Amino acid sequence: MDKLWKQITPSDFAWEREALAFLKERLPDHEPYRVWANFEFIAQDGSINEIDALVLTPKGLFLVEIKSHPGEISGDAGAWVWISEGRRRVFDNPRLLADRKAKKLKSLLESQRSALKAKERLPFIQTLVFLSAENVVNRLQGPARLQVCTRKNVMEALCHIDSGWTHRPLDRPISKAVARALEEAGIKESLRARRVGLYALNTLLDEADHFQDWLATHSETGVQRRIRLYLTHGKSEQEAATLRNAAKLEFRLLEGIEHPGILQARDYQQHDQGPALVYEYDPAAVRLDHFLIGLGAGQRLETLAALTLLRQIAEAVRFAHGKRLYHRALSPQSLYVRDDGDGGLSVKIANWATARRAFDGETRALTALSHLSCILQEEAGPYLALEAHAETLSAGASDSVYLDVFSLGAIAYLLFTGQPPAANGLELQDKLSRGKGLQITDALNGAGRELQDLIQYATHPDTGSRIGSVAEFIEYLTLVEDELSRPDSERRVDPAAARAGDTFEGGIRVTKRLGRGASSVAFVVEQRGQERVLKLAASPEHNQRLRQEAETLKKLRHQAVIAYHETHDFLGHTGLILDYAAEGTLAERLRKLGPIQFELLERFGDDLLSALCHLEEKGLSHRDIKPENIGLMKQGRQLHLVLFDFSLASLGAENFTAGTLAYMDPFIRDPGRRRWDDYAERFSAALTLYEMATGRLPTWADGEGLPPLIEGALEIDPAVFDPSVRDGLAGFFRTALARDVKARFGNAEDMRRAWRQPFDQAKRKTTQHPGEGVAVQPCPIGEARLDTQIGLLPLSAQALDTLSRLHINSVGELIRLPRNELVRMTGVGTQTRRELSEVIARLQARLAPPESSRTGRDAISSAPIEGEGLLISVDQLMRRLRPPPTKAADQDRYRFLTEYLGRLDAAGARAADNVHWPTLITLGAEIGIESAAARDLLARVLAQWGKNRFITQLRQDVAKLLAEQGGVMTAVELGEAILLRRGSVQPSPIRDRWAQAVVRAAIETELARQESRWILRRCGKRMLIADDTQGLGEALADYAEALGQLADECAEQQPLLSPLRALERIRALPAPDSFAGLSNHRLLRLAVAASQGAALSSRAEFYPKGMPAERSLELAQGALLGTPRLSVAEVQDRIQGRYPEALPLPGRPQLDALLNRLELGFIWDPQVEHGGKRGAYCLPRAGALGDGSSTLAATRTSVHYTRHEVGDDSLARELKAFEQRVRNALDAGRFLALSVRPRLWQRAQQHLAETFALQVVSFDALLLRHLHRLCDGMANPPNWQVVLKADAADSGSVDWSRLQGLVRRVLPAMAEEIRAADRPVLLTDPGLIGRYGLVDTWLGELRRQLEDDPQTQALFLLLANETATAAAFIDGVSVPSGAGSREFARIPSAWVNPSLVRQGSAD
Repeated sequence: MDKLWKQITPSDFAWEREALAFLKERLPDHEPYRVWANFEFIAQDGSINEIDALVLTPKGLFLVEIKSHPGEISGDAGAWVWISEGRRRVFDNPRLLADRKAKKLKSLLESQRSALKAKERLPFIQTLVFLSAENVVNRLQGPARLQVCTRKNVMEALCHIDSGWTHRPLDRPISKAVARALEEAGIKESLRARRVGLYALNTLLDEADHFQDWLATHSETGVQRRIRLYLTHGKSEQEAATLRNAAKLEFRLLEGIEHPGILQARDYQQHDQGPALVYEYDPAAVRLDHFLIGLGAGQRLETLAALTLLRQIAEAVRFAHGKRLYHRALSPQSLYVRDDGDGGLSVKIANWATARRAFDGETRALTALSHLSCILQEEAGPYLALEAHAETLSAGASDSVYLDVFSLGAIAYLLFTGQPPAANGLELQDKLSRGKGLQITDALNGAGRELQDLIQYATHPDTGSRIGSVAEFIEYLTLVEDELSRPDSERRVDPAAARAGDTFEGGIRVTKRLGRGASSVAFVVEQRGQERVLKLAASPEHNQRLRQEAETLKKLRHQAVIAYHETHDFLGHTGLILDYAAEGTLAERLRKLGPIQFELLERFGDDLLSALCHLEEKGLSHRDIKPENIGLMKQGRQLHLVLFDFSLASLGAENFTAGTLAYMDPFIRDPGRRRWDDYAERFSAALTLYEMATGRLPTWADGEGLPPLIEGALEIDPAVFDPSVRDGLAGFFRTALARDVKARFGNAEDMRRAWRQPFDQAKRKTTQHPGEGVAVQPCPIGEARLDTQIGLLPLSAQALDTLSRLHINSVGELIRLPRNELVRMTGVGTQTRRELSEVIARLQARLAPPESSRTGRDAISSAPIEGEGLLISVDQLMRRLRPPPTKAADQDRYRFLTEYLGRLDAAGARAADNVHWPTLITLGAEIGIESAAARDLLARVLAQWGKNRFITQLRQDVAKLLAEQGGVMTAVELGEAILLRRGSVQPSPIRDRWAQAVVRAAIETELARQESRWILRRCGKRMLIADDTQGLGEALADYAEALGQLADECAEQQPLLSPLRALERIRALPAPDSFAGLSNHRLLRLAVAASQGAALSSRAEFYPKGMPAERSLELAQGALLGTPRLSVAEVQDRIQGRYPEALPLPGRPQLDALLNRLELGFIWDPQVEHGGKRGAYCLPRAGALGDGSSTLAATRTSVHYTRHEVGDDSLARELKAFEQRVRNALDAGRFLALSVRPRLWQRAQQHLAETFALQVVSFDALLLRHLHRLCDGMANPPNWQVVLKADAADSGSVDWSRLQGLVRRVLPAMAEEIRAADRPVLLTDPGLIGRYGLVDTWLGELRRQLEDDPQTQALFLLLANETATAAAFIDGVSVPSGAGSREFARIPSAWVNPSLVRQGSAD
């Protein structure tokens, strides 16, 4: 293109010039094609907007944003992550800014004289992001990928019009009309040096409706600053004055505020487009939301980092409050985080435009903006208290302290969970409607009590229950820090025997043991909030081998090689910290699912061979490639392979027999080789690929030991491969597994290219008939019949493979396939799902029974607002809709409106998701009015509402909501949104009914118009409202109805679908264009809203409304972790937090039975103090004589135990195993904790002592004896009764403290007496060990002393536990133990009392 290419400004950047040249070379040089490149326009709001290219083609008018980022681009619809050369950078999705520019440009062009006079409207301006770098990898998924192109597909996106295109192509007259409008609008050369005073504006950093943030450089000093331009141009005088005041007052608000955590406004300037504030600028500072995204998918801040940031933010806010300065709108968008390079983080608070500051004893106050909503970005909504949203409805302002405290709590939720507290203000209202504040256990398992309290009471919707000040918030935060920094059960010996729950120095906590190899043990660990693998030397003798492996891994950086982080020494054992392949190993997948599905096979093979290429580049060998050494990890949303276990990489080439024999090159023993080489490495990789493709190794390799000597070449049977790639893979393996190394692939890159060829050919070639090897012309979809074979359809190899796995052979079977069935198949790619979905839709349209067609309405323009008016609340609207009757004639009207608007006088609450929407027939029957009279009343009412400016304004609100939400909403959703926007002072459920009533009034008024913009559809118990301005109302309603049906299906799945699986099913439904850019969250909420019985959990799972309480308790049991004690209300609240619309949990004693039935480990203790009340559920702990409620005066309690039934054979094995466990401890002189039913405790003590010749020592008696001896030896001994009473005193009292001092003095002598025993000791009555906090101290130290001294006798600890557990507990504290589970055993009831076997269930 030359003549019609208009370069307004020469580009200063080589990458931009190259991208524009790329487009220029490929675009046709004739009408209607036109391009305007590198220009600037000033929008009607005064904002400065730069355009890279505006491209007009027959397909449309495109605003093209050029981004030249070499490397990898990933992210979502909100933010992108750019990874290049190992560095990550996060930035806002450029389409968001491009969309904003497009709307502004369209409005500007439409206001030009030529456009106003033109017969045809100017075309809609679409946006497109062009990733112009040649080597860019686009890993964007879902909505984020829409309208984002690379060099491979940008021309297709701009120009290609397929057969399904329904829009009118742009022609030469429209092209000229656009050109005239642009000329009149005054597009001009892009000024790279716009100025504010002595500052030159360089780069746009951020933008909202009322401001633009620019990076600017001082022309004399070169200092860089952030400059915020307040956009007053084109605004009404009142709005412009508000913004001018905002700028001036924000500058004044920060006057005298000097704090490292507060971003300063350094200067106030004036610009042609409005006032400007000059701020400090730190190029290393990143917005908090971007900083968290930059951690990586599924990652969250390390706990210590989260605490550090939260304390910095809170202390900066406390400082501001001390200066009477209140932010009032804290959110991640207001916080800038800087990584100081040494692992430390610092933060600054910005965006004080919504602040309030009091002066002179609060007799004078400054507020930058009167309403919070005036300048906030939408993303900040979930961090604002509900009262902040309602400020626009009241003359008074909300309490600023409470607003900031709420925001701190919501930010804390984000920092610790990695998730925002809600997707938007509407969802936040829904979460808080339960009245208890945000529950961090909804998103985080194992949260401690102090952290739960901090977030819940900081975000409590009732300000009377909310934390009252930032100083109090910091006190809560200190408790959280104490809780999170308490030492856990740190591993002090034999690290290779660690188990789940053990910790190592440096805050590394073991969560799972993966297994042990020849030289190492692998654990899943949590380190600084991240899940990693700890590969630990099995013994110090293997340390050198692991250090060598670390040196190898340091040289490797590749996405298909496990990432190495650091090396530590753990009690003399070398350990490597590696990434965790959380999806298991390739070997596990092969055993579970068989051969790898077609699409994954291509990807997995490419992963493995790309890792091999990297190894060859570095001159390294793995030496043990096999499925067991290949992990599966999610990279983005895709599953990929990673190679791990490089423990043999340092072996010499002469040692060619090391490794796994079945995967070795059998020809390495041929003369002239007998050394490990790259050919042997690639042979192992080829065998692994073979197993991936077929599910097994070749017969000659499928056995133990090195394969036998083979004469001649290997025979490859093509029949074992998928038909679509059979010939290609057979040729690949003949070459890869050839005997003569000269006939094999010369390097890994050649091997990788050859691997790709069969798959590429399968995508291009015509389909092969399954029974023949000749090409068959595919049967066009338009000619297929019910009995047509699937193999004859024009389908890709991937699609055919998918249908084969579903056992579908004919078109008749295919059209009966539910499209969501495809989502259930593992390994089916999005492209294949889409291909099959489209084919099924086309076949069903032709061959399925016809459905009645629907006709859409013509697009109707919005009705003009008849008057501006004020934004009035739901309550005020209701008074206008249904004024109280004033005369007898109004009674019928009043009764009619009461029923018509939703039975407003009904007693009690109805289901929140139900809306009463009666027809005239049912309404007349309900209130006794003739149909004709009802129709007359309705006509008069609708006529009056149509003239009411407040109803008109409400209709405009509904239209905006529909546009924002994709074009379709349910009546309940609209009611909730209107209630949030306009507010109500009525209590529930009246406020909800009134909101739904005003929504019905608005909708019915609109539907009564001659050219209505919406349609209404009744769908079961739901009412759907869809935008019909483009004639797509029926299609939108169809989509919403289908979403609802799918949500109902998902909710009934057993087990519940994971959030990802459910979302895949939702996304698999073909969506209207208006839903293309909507978030996953919106789709899920619409699906639930349109369903008849589905609900959405806090984890985004679909579940059935009214789900049984036992089921919800079972599914959400992880929410109960983190605290040793829970009240009934806390258990109920946590479960309801996960599944709010399930049946509520019962109270006691039914709840006891539910917890016991599910064996969650919690038991009811009526004596324990918790939350100011007596009684709580406690984690498993010692019962009689092991209960922390034991005292010096009385130590026995009575508890109930549930019988454990076993069969005769298993019982005999259990008894034998128990006795062997005890004898092993006796022989080794070890510690062993034993637990038994409380009622069998006395008999167990006697039987143990008699059977194993144990010396019984009561801890209570031992302690009392030593205390007596200590007191008797004192010059002034205390009164013994006073000592006993001190045990029952409050733990903070002086008497209790003195008693503990006495106890500490006698503990060493007690331990010495036990160690000096001449036979094994059975320690009983351990309740006071728990009560006095001696489990980890005295008991743990005694156990270690016994372990270190080989001359001591064994020590047994006898506990009475109500519930069978995997470990020993005293008062909720786990008893210290050694390697594995050898130091704890459960005493079988039948061993103590054989008669129980005969009693059966009578116990």
